[in-house]
Amino acid sequence: MSSVFTPKLIEGSLRNLGDDFLVIDEKTAKGDDLALGQRVYTWLPDGYRHPARIGAIIQTGLDGDATFLSAARAPAGTGMGRGWVTLSPGADRKDVQQRLAAAFAHQPVKADPVEAYFPT
Repeated sequence: MSSVFTPKLIEGSLRNLGDDFLVIDEKTAKGDDLALGQRVYTWLPDGYRHPARIGAIIQTGLDGDATFLSAARAPAGTGMGRGWVTLSPGADRKDVQQRLAAAFAHQPVKADPVEAYFPT
């Protein structure tokens, strides 16, 4: 399951990306003829065109096309859409779920165990 939640890095690096990056999946890169390091423009919900640099290309996952941008480029109030948590060895699963639920209590996100999406 870890390969589903942590896509394989195809090109580039996920470290020190700066504030102007995009991380795209390989399907997007091939379909739109994009390359690592290429400068592109992206239109965000604020209606403005923003310059960006393709900082990494990742494996296409089960969710289809994937594109990630710097939080510095995300419009105010948009928040996080999805996050994955890996428990450290010995961590109490119920405790982590309760802490996540408390952290997200006033946000438009929810904390669900992986079994909600991938039954075991």
